[in-house]
Amino acid sequence: MRTKLTQSLSASEFKSLYFTVKELRVFCRRLAIITTSEDRKKDLTQRVFKYLNSGQLGTKISSTNKADVINKLKRLLNDTQK
Repeated sequence: MRTKLTQSLSASEFKSLYFTVKELRVFCRRLAIITTSEDRKKDLTQRVFKYLNSGQLGTKISSTNKADVINKLKRLLNDTQK
């Protein structure tokens, strides 16, 4: 019988078990852990581990903030090349 992904699962126990992407997404949605459609299994696993380890839900960078970060990085790169 497989262990179910629940809030009572310890972080170390979680790391030693295998969960599908679907199980990770369902868990994240149920606890309102921030996810996006582009998240890979590795990303979801890290978020769930962080939650089980610390109880923190994490933060999300909005798409406008992502664009701002990318544009700022481009400006910095252009400034250093001159």
